[in-house]
Amino acid sequence: MCSSDLTAAIDGILVGGIARYLGRTTHGVFAIATFAGGITNSGTISASGGGIVVGGQAMLYGQLTIQSFVGGAVNQGTISAQNGIWVGGAAAGGGQVAVSTFSGGITNAASATITATQNGIWLGGQFSYGVVSISSFDGGITNAGTISAGLNGILVGGNFYAGSVSAYGGSATVSTFSSGLGAGILNSGTISAAGAGILIGGSAIVANSFVTAHVAVSSFGGGISNAGTITAGGAG
Repeated sequence: MCSSDLTAAIDGILVGGIARYLGRTTHGVFAIATFAGGITNSGTISASGGGIVVGGQAMLYGQLTIQSFVGGAVNQGTISAQNGIWVGGAAAGGGQVAVSTFSGGITNAASATITATQNGIWLGGQFSYGVVSISSFDGGITNAGTISAGLNGILVGGNFYAGSVSAYGGSATVSTFSSGLGAGILNSGTISAAGAGILIGGSAIVANSFVTAHVAVSSFGGGISNAGTITAGGAG
C-alpha cells in the first residue's frame, strides 16, 4: 500500500520490469510466478511513465511473464502519469509481455483522481514487432472517481502504428475479460478524455501489405454500464 507522496522518473508502482536481449546468446527473461495482496494507492503518485503498472517492457527478444497476480489494483488517492493504471505493457523488437492471470479487478475509487497524458486505465498493450498478451482478467474495471486522459479514459485492448514500410507487426490480445459479480466496466464517476471515454479494442494501422498487426479482445463479459458522466473527444 502507498499512503504517502511518491514521485518517480519512470513508473510509480511497478510489479514487473524490463526484459531485453543481453548479448549474442543471451535473451533477457523476467518472470514472476505469483504476486498476492494486490496494490492500493491512497496517497499521491506522480510519474513520467505509469502510475501503477503490472507488466512492463520487453525489447529485442526479451520475455516478461507474470503468471498470477491476485488482489487487484486500487487507487484511493491521486495519480498523475503517462498511463494511470496499466496492466500489460509494451513489446518491440521481437519482445513478449505476458500476464497469464490477473484477478481482483481495477478500481478508481470515489474521490480518487487519475490524470493521464495517455490512458487513464489501460488493460492491454502497445507493440511494434512484439506480442502483448493477457490470458485471463477477472474482476472488472470500476471508476467511481475522476479520470482525465489525453487519449482514452478506459482502454481494453492495444495500439499499433507503422509509419514506415519497414516496420513489423505483432499483436495485443486480451483473451478473457470477466467481471466477477458486477458489470464488466462500470463508470459511476467522471471521465473526461480527448479520445474515447471507454474503448474496447484499439487500433492496428499498417503502412503496407507486408505488415500483419492484430488487436483482439476474444471474450468480454459483463458489459459496460455508465451511471456517471463521460465527456469524450471521440466515442463516449
